[in-house]
Amino acid sequence: MVITENIINAYLHCPYKGYLKLNAQEGEVNIFQEKFDNDHLRQITRYQNYLIEQNKSINILDGVTYLEDAIKLYDYVLNFNIKIAHLEYCCSAVHLRIVVENGIKVFSPVLITADNKVTTRHKILLAYQAYILQFLPIKLSSYGEVVYGLEFHSQRIKHGKNVAKVATLLNSIKELNKNSEKFFSLNKHCNVCEYTKSCNEKAVKADHLSLISTIKKQDIEQLNSKGIFTVNQLSYTFKPRQAPKRVKNKAIKHIQALKALAIRKQVVYAYNKNFELGDAPVKLYLDIEGRIDKNSYFLIGMIIEKDSTIVKKSYWIPSMCEESQIFYTFLNDIEQYCVGDFIVFHYSKYEVTFLEYLYNTLPTQKEKIFIKSIINNCFDVLPVYLYKIYLPVFSNDLKSVSKYLGFSPTSEIESGLRALLWRSNWEENPTDKS
Repeated sequence: MVITENIINAYLHCPYKGYLKLNAQEGEVNIFQEKFDNDHLRQITRYQNYLIEQNKSINILDGVTYLEDAIKLYDYVLNFNIKIAHLEYCCSAVHLRIVVENGIKVFSPVLITADNKVTTRHKILLAYQAYILQFLPIKLSSYGEVVYGLEFHSQRIKHGKNVAKVATLLNSIKELNKNSEKFFSLNKHCNVCEYTKSCNEKAVKADHLSLISTIKKQDIEQLNSKGIFTVNQLSYTFKPRQAPKRVKNKAIKHIQALKALAIRKQVVYAYNKNFELGDAPVKLYLDIEGRIDKNSYFLIGMIIEKDSTIVKKSYWIPSMCEESQIFYTFLNDIEQYCVGDFIVFHYSKYEVTFLEYLYNTLPTQKEKIFIKSIINNCFDVLPVYLYKIYLPVFSNDLKSVSKYLGFSPTSEIESGLRALLWRSNWEENPTDKS
């Protein structure tokens, strides 16, 4: 059993994926995973070219056998492969920067990523490199750095506590084969994973609790401790209760057992009949596509309903340089509808986040007042399906809900994730019509 950086990365996304990687299980071709892998390799090549442009002396395994020699000759050592045989750890394509600490040249690991922000996962992957580097006869820096984004932003990170976390993580990975089922669970990473099909089939066969997307890992552990392991078992635990009259402002909760019951019986339950979707003479339906990690938006979709007339509008944003112009066009087009009594329907908080971005981006007070009025007239439909209406579907995402209600996508870009992939491919090749 050899633990590689790929296994570490897989485990951080999903422990069961780490188990599958550890045992060399083959997954299916996944366009999202391929995209991530290609972006990562492209980012490394771009960074190497960037260092050359910055007149940095680099060694890309061109014959320097020992790091002791490299530390005297270069600023960077790239694509260095490490394998600690007796520890069964290895790490390929490690990038090292030579820095000076206390007057002595030392090696500092560099993690290169195409992602646009540094997360805990990046810090752990960097710490893993530091962890295995400490077994080599070299002087190691007390910190490393993560290089991220198209502009090669850099964040220095001390090894310290993260290296200690790696030691614990490695012990957990070694325990995977003893009880792999303990770690099995569907999660958000399934959407972009090469094991999506096999894991979903496994979950359906077992009627696994994680099929219901609102049930989190800690919820599953708590239910398992009560002897509840399947959606079917969970459905029998629902007991309708009348809310105490003296309790004011009681927090609204999603009832997992009622969701399971709706799925088992294939019926729709209304937990609370005292709610309204909202109504107005003018109804607007807003949908936004963008990149959360870049805080940028590339597509605005709008349907306007007034006096039995339907108006459809869409706005494509080719680049951030053209944002303001298109934002103004969007606001000017809907201004005539957003007066008096109107309501803006949207699904999840993302559209309000977009409007708040407009509010903070556009400079004039006139636009700010208008955008504020739109925000005040927004109605999020998602909480209705979370807390009030329980559909017999495993997920409350827009795709699942709309499919159950009888709607189907009119193009192959049927989800926000595919829209992101399509946009990314378009940015790389704007002339490609496919």
